[in-house]
Amino acid sequence: GQVKYFYNNAIIQYNLVKKYTADVQTKEVTRTINYVDKTTEQPMPSDLIQTITQTVTFTQYQVKDRNGNMIGYNTSGTWNDDTYIPSTESNGQIKIDTTDIDESWINSADIKWDTVTNPNLKRNGYSGPFESDGSTDFTSVVGESPTALTANNTINVYYTEDTVEVTSGEPKQSGDDIAGTDEKYPSGVAENDLNKTVTRIIHVYNPDNQSVNTETQDVKYTRTATINIVTKVVTYSDWVSTNNKWSEYLPTLDAGESIRSITDMNDNA
Repeated sequence: GQVKYFYNNAIIQYNLVKKYTADVQTKEVTRTINYVDKTTEQPMPSDLIQTITQTVTFTQYQVKDRNGNMIGYNTSGTWNDDTYIPSTESNGQIKIDTTDIDESWINSADIKWDTVTNPNLKRNGYSGPFESDGSTDFTSVVGESPTALTANNTINVYYTEDTVEVTSGEPKQSGDDIAGTDEKYPSGVAENDLNKTVTRIIHVYNPDNQSVNTETQDVKYTRTATINIVTKVVTYSDWVSTNNKWSEYLPTLDAGESIRSITDMNDNA
């Protein structure tokens, strides 16, 4: 509007500007990176690696008329630390830069979702990092520049628990180092855990109950241990033997002798 009045025979005119007001809104767009043990489908131990949350905050500077109606957005202002200072027209009025809501959001410092390098946890007993299939390498989550229209995003990075085999020919002691890791062997993988000998002893006596011969027969069994490097749980293969039979024993008999009886260690026939 205009106001006119006379002063000393001169006409003075004022142009009245309807002052706009402003309302500031914020919106967060978040990317969450989870680290998952694919063997158990549980989160990875927090002492090894933790969930990463990346957040970008957008600001919207709404311009309203004196009746409180939203008439557009200011996007060409400046930032003083965390405070947005809107740009103005020559008459001091807040400038309307756009009426498109999709173009109204401002990223104050051009903040992005940074690239994240996923750690190698081989020394802790894990293979990976992998994508969801558990086999495709996923060494890093690449950086992105989201907009206010970008949907919140969740990315899962997977690791699998490693195992190591201990054979009967190379047993280990509890506390021995597991090669290539910072972990130690648990109990249950020593010589006696992986090797077993079953023995049959044959005693031969004459008619006077005097021992005349002793025959010792051994059958050796072996098995392999598999250790989960993370949990230290030990599982075993079945016992196997290359010759799982005691040999037939035929005592030497003199003329006129015969076998009177065959008994076990409890004298049972």
